[in-house]
Amino acid sequence: MEYVNSYHPAAMPDVMSYRAKTSPFKNYPFSEESIKNVKPITWWLALKINVNTVTFDLVTQLHTAIASSASIERLFSAFGLVHTKLRNRLGVEKASKLVTILKALNKKGKIDQTEHEIETELTESV
Repeated sequence: MEYVNSYHPAAMPDVMSYRAKTSPFKNYPFSEESIKNVKPITWWLALKINVNTVTFDLVTQLHTAIASSASIERLFSAFGLVHTKLRNRLGVEKASKLVTILKALNKKGKIDQTEHEIETELTESV
């Protein structure tokens, strides 16, 4: 509730209606058959015309989010290359900028080196 209120205040009336099971969220969409046989995104698509567009966009984002930790693992790995024992006083902002540069260069295929060589270059640039 706090998240919706803080970041999507226009969706708050629909969230309150949903929790209270009032219009357009009456009892029939919550029936056992509806819940078992219909995917959540399909359930929300059926109610699309009755809810605020901000609410529908929020629900769509929640139901289509990819649950994967691979990208965050790669990010932590890149931060590990940038923020080492030698550079432990590196601020968050500067480390973030260096990781952004490192990722951009890796993405373009311009760095074809070992982790040690990358770390050496970053040390020299700081």
